[in-house]
Amino acid sequence: MPSEIRHTWERCDGMSDNVSTMKEDVAKHLQSNGFILLRVEDIDDKKKYIFKNTEGIQATVKEYQLIKYLKYDELESKIFIANEIFDDLQNHMKKAIHIPVAYSFYYLASWLYRYAKYYDTVATIKKMKRILGYNPESRGIDYIFKKNGILDTMGYTSTDRDFPYYWNMEDPPFDNRPAFTMFYHPYVQEALPSDYIGKIHNKFVIKTPIKGLHRYEEDLKEGHENGTFFEVDNTTLVPFEVFLYCMANDDLGCTAFYLYSYIKMKNQIFGGRYDCPMIKLAQEVGLSNTTMKEALSKLRQHRVIDGIHNQEYFCVLLPDGERKANTYIANDYIQFAGVAKPYDKIKVLEANEYLKLEEEKKKEVEGESFPVELLPF
Repeated sequence: MPSEIRHTWERCDGMSDNVSTMKEDVAKHLQSNGFILLRVEDIDDKKKYIFKNTEGIQATVKEYQLIKYLKYDELESKIFIANEIFDDLQNHMKKAIHIPVAYSFYYLASWLYRYAKYYDTVATIKKMKRILGYNPESRGIDYIFKKNGILDTMGYTSTDRDFPYYWNMEDPPFDNRPAFTMFYHPYVQEALPSDYIGKIHNKFVIKTPIKGLHRYEEDLKEGHENGTFFEVDNTTLVPFEVFLYCMANDDLGCTAFYLYSYIKMKNQIFGGRYDCPMIKLAQEVGLSNTTMKEALSKLRQHRVIDGIHNQEYFCVLLPDGERKANTYIANDYIQFAGVAKPYDKIKVLEANEYLKLEEEKKKEVEGESFPVELLPF
C-alpha cells in the first residue's frame, strides 16, 4: 500500500448521525493504527484528510467507514461465488449496464448472510444500495432485487423475513460447514431482551442467497445443503477486502468489481493468467467495449489488475495472425495501490508508420540494406 493515502470524507448511513463526531472517531482510530494526519485540504467545499501510513494498515478512510458499519473482521474475508453466475446474469438481464450491479448486490447479500451480519447492521435494501454507490431512494435498479425481481426469478435469491442471528462451525463429521441459528428461532426469541428484538421492525426483509445454501433448484426442493457456503466446486473465491476496496473507491465501484471477479475466475481456471483480446473480454462479461475498457483501465491504474502486452505494438493494419491477446492477472489485495497511477500502454502505430516499418523489414530480408562492399566475395 502507498505511504500516503488521500480520501474525501463521506457519510455512510449507520455510521453516525454526527459527521463531526464520525470524523473524530475515524481519525483517532487511524492514528492509533499507525496513521499520521499530515494536513487537511479544503477542495470544492469538502475536506480532504491526508494521512501518512507508517505501519501498512490495509484500509483507506472510506474503507474504514464501511468496515466499521459492517463490523468486518479479517476472519470474515472468504466468500465463494458460483462460476455460473456470469452466464446466468447475461441470460436474464435485459440491461447490460446493470449486470455488475446485480452481481455486486448478490455478493454483498451472500456475505451478510454467511457471516450473520443482518442483525448487527440492520442492512436494509436501501442501505445495501448506498454501499454499492447508488442513491437509496432511486428506483432505477430495484427491478433487480425486489421481491420476484430478476435475482429472485433466476433462483439466486428469495425475499424473506428470517435471517441468521449467529453462526458456528458444525462438529465432526461435518467439519468446516457453517451452521446458522435464525433470528426467529424460539430459542433466540426467548433469550433476547425485548428491546433487542424490537431492533428489527416488522417490515424488515432480507435477500436470502439461495445459491449459498442450495446449488441448484432440485437441491432446494429436496433440502440438500450443497450451496457455495458448504461446497466450493466450480466457484471463485473473491475476498471481501476486494469488495470493500472497490466500493470505497469512486473510480471503481460495481463494474470494476464485477470485471475483477470474472478475471479472477479465469485466472483460477488458466493457472493464474488469462489471455484474452479486449473485444472478446467485453463480450464474455456482457458489457459494451467502451464500458469494459474504461473499467479495465481503472483497475490497472489501481493495480487491482495487471495487464501484460504480448506484442511490441498495435496497428489496425496488423494481420490477425500477428495479433496477440493481452494477459490479465487479478492481483491480491495487498498489491492494490491507494491512488491511481499511470501504467504502461501498448504502442499504437499509425498506418503510414506501420507500412514504413514493414518496408524496412522487407528490405532487410531481401538483403538490400546490407552493404555490397562488406560481402566476403
